[in-house]
Amino acid sequence: MASTPQLCTHLFGSPVASELVSDALREIANCVAGAVKRAALAENLAFAMSLPAMGASFGPGDGRRVWGFRFPGVTLSVRCLAVEVRARFIPVNQLRERMVIAQDIKAPTGLLIVSTGTMLTACAVGRIQDVMDNGDLVRAVVSSTSAPGLPPGQ
Repeated sequence: MASTPQLCTHLFGSPVASELVSDALREIANCVAGAVKRAALAENLAFAMSLPAMGASFGPGDGRRVWGFRFPGVTLSVRCLAVEVRARFIPVNQLRERMVIAQDIKAPTGLLIVSTGTMLTACAVGRIQDVMDNGDLVRAVVSSTSAPGLPPGQ
């Protein structure tokens, strides 16, 4: 990012490592994403957000700018892109990090393991696989970014 030195000076008062700037930008994007999600929940819309990413993760015409600011030498904006992906039933042994759960997952005892809308972490996948049989099916959203070996949901 060409404006990293100016952004460092603006955010931290002096030049710092670009990794620190990347972390700060991801946190800013996370805050904006949380606000968007809360606004959607107020309208009874449920969805999951992926982790923020810097750079060219969207095409120039994709997404919508939801927040931004400018100061000399730097323009910073956060864009959101919403896509609908249908959920499908996935065997427990095919669950992967970044998949989104589309229906509560409960243990055979009825205990809630993972709630609807949760984006799976590696830890959560392991916990589900520890409690359930590999052949058990769970309803999840699969995208090309969450399961590189599986075809995306239609």
